[in-house]
Amino acid sequence: MSETSWAGGGAPGGHAVVIPVDLQHEVGVIDWPGGESLTTLYREIGCRTVDLRTVGDLAFWVDDEGAVGEDWAANGRATWLACVVTGQGLLVAGTVVVTLAAPDDEGDTQGLARDLAERVTEVCRVVPPHDPDQLTAGLQEVVDRGALVMTLDENGIPDGFAV
Repeated sequence: MSETSWAGGGAPGGHAVVIPVDLQHEVGVIDWPGGESLTTLYREIGCRTVDLRTVGDLAFWVDDEGAVGEDWAANGRATWLACVVTGQGLLVAGTVVVTLAAPDDEGDTQGLARDLAERVTEVCRVVPPHDPDQLTAGLQEVVDRGALVMTLDENGIPDGFAV
């Protein structure tokens, strides 16, 4: 899908998608609280501070301190979602909460419409097989060395990394 196909489902709504880093936990849709968004983000991500990564019309909320610790891991499902939305590779670490990228008129984060939240969830459920340890090693190399490109095989499945 192209970036513009995601914009059509970008109407604001009362939902967000949680993409756990642990593959044993399901991707899920939660209610988006509006004014209590930081409390929700801290709880769902399991952190004290958050950072925003804009991915097309979507916002990926991540642990701001996640990449500085010793025990972080790449999120293959969020990485795959970023590839589907933008057509570009983006390695994402830790648990991610997805909302709309554009704030409302008051500057508050907007939740997703139910149909868009379901589309995001479905993409995360059909992520190609991947090795979480390889993704984490690639992300560590990005931090250590700078830019890293994720390579895809002929089916669009991640199959390696190149500096």
